[in-house]
Amino acid sequence: AHRVTVKGLVGREITFGVDELRTRFPVVSFAAMLECAGSGRSGFSPAPRGTPWLATGGMGCPKWTGVRLKDVLAAAGLADGAAHVAGQGGDF
Repeated sequence: AHRVTVKGLVGREITFGVDELRTRFPVVSFAAMLECAGSGRSGFSPAPRGTPWLATGGMGCPKWTGVRLKDVLAAAGLADGAAHVAGQGGDF
């Protein structure tokens, strides 16, 4: 039931369901480092309040799979000079 709509500085507003994204665009997988901004907090003195990260911090190298945002934006006809992409979830 999830839908993705691209609108704004594009040639045309488009909407896709998850299955449509998978069939229209190449599905790719890659590993990418992901690190929490507070990852180094375990080394602070005095220790900060909140989540006590391990010495290695809050990071991982997950494998991501899906369609590329650049492909979806190209299908919508991204305007020259567009410089920002923002998302809004259904729980807004």
